[in-house]
This record gives sequence, C-alpha cells and structure tokens, in this order.
Amino acid sequence: MSYEQIDILADADVIGFYSGYDGNPNNKGPELFAQTGFKQLAAVRATRLVPFPDFLPGGYGDALAVLDQLESGLTKLTGAA
Repeated sequence: MSYEQIDILADADVIGFYSGYDGNPNNKGPELFAQTGFKQLAAVRATRLVPFPDFLPGGYGDALAVLDQLESGLTKLTGAA
C-alpha cells in the first residue's frame, strides 16, 4: 500500500513489521515509521508493534519461527511475559 493509504491500518490493535534480529525495521520500514500518518495510528501511539525478523520464511523452520515471534510479541503486549 502507498503511504497515502496508511489509514487503512487505523483500526489495527497491533501492527507487525519486517525487522532485523535487533528489532529494527528492515527495507522500507524506516521510511514508513517516519510518516506522519503512521505515527498517528493508534497501535503506533500505544507502542503495540511486533517485529518479525523471519517475516519472509524460506521453509518450515522459518515459518515456525514467525509463529514463535508472533506468540512472543503478543505475549509481551498483553503483559503476560
């Protein structure tokens, strides 16, 4: 989606993003995070962002890692961790 359409995510409670293993956004992530519209999203203002270093799985092991990262991120967001 284009930056002009970022408000599509306005109702999102949590936003996942492609990251490096350090948790920093990869590819166009820094550009996205710099957008005013992105910064104004409720999930962003509430710091409900989940990094996914294995977002582009190349096999079953990577796909399972994505699920583990999702579970871990959501657990942290709920305060259960």
